[in-house]
Amino acid sequence: MDKKTKIIVAIIVAAVVIGGAYYGYHRWQQQRLAAQLMKLYGGNPGLLGGLTGGGNAGDVADQIAKQLPPDLVKKMAEEAAKEEVKQQEEDAKEATKTPQDKFNETKTITTTGTLTPVVKEEIEPKIIAVFGGAKPTLYGEGYMGETSFTAAFKVPKDINDEDFNKLVKEFTSKGYKIGMNTVDATSGTAILEKDGTTVSLNYDNSESQQIGVMYTGGTPSEE
Repeated sequence: MDKKTKIIVAIIVAAVVIGGAYYGYHRWQQQRLAAQLMKLYGGNPGLLGGLTGGGNAGDVADQIAKQLPPDLVKKMAEEAAKEEVKQQEEDAKEATKTPQDKFNETKTITTTGTLTPVVKEEIEPKIIAVFGGAKPTLYGEGYMGETSFTAAFKVPKDINDEDFNKLVKEFTSKGYKIGMNTVDATSGTAILEKDGTTVSLNYDNSESQQIGVMYTGGTPSEE
C-alpha cells in the first residue's frame, strides 16, 4: 500500500487501534466509528472484528486497505494528492505573510468581566506602547481568585528579547518592581509587583507574536 493510501486510512486505524488500545472501555464506540467509516468508503464493516485490540498500526492499515475496492483506493489516493498540493499552496502562501499581515487577519475577542478596566487601562496601553498594536485573543477571569485573569495578546511583529525587556520597562516606569525577569532570544518570563498586584508576562517563539499575561490583584478602583 502506498504512502498516501496509508495516510487516508489512518483515521480508521486511529479509531480501531489507538482508540481500542488506550481507551478500552470505549472500544465499542471506536468499533462503531470504524464500521461507519468502512461502510462509507465501501468496505466490509464485518472484517473489523479481527483487527481491534492492539497490534501494529501500519499492519492494521494494510489489512483495512486491502478490504477497500481498488478503484476506491485509487480515487482516495488521487484526492489525497490533491489535498497535499492544496496544503502546500496554502503553506507557501502563509510563508509570504508578514507579521503585520498575520496581525491584521487576527480576530479580536471581546474582553468582558469585572477586570476589563484593568485590561484596557493597565495592560493593553503598555503593550501597544512597545509594539504599536495589541489584539486580545484569549481572556478569562477567576483562575487565581476573584481578582485575577489570564489573557493573550497578538502583536504586529515577532517578539524578541529586546522587545520583551522594553515591555518590562513600561511596567517598571509605572511603579512596578521586578520579582523575576528571565529572557533570551526565544522566550521570556517576567513577574512584576506593585501594591499587592502581580503581573506575569511571557512570550515564546512557538507563538512568535503573542504576549501572555496573568494578573492577580485588584481593580483600578480599589488601588
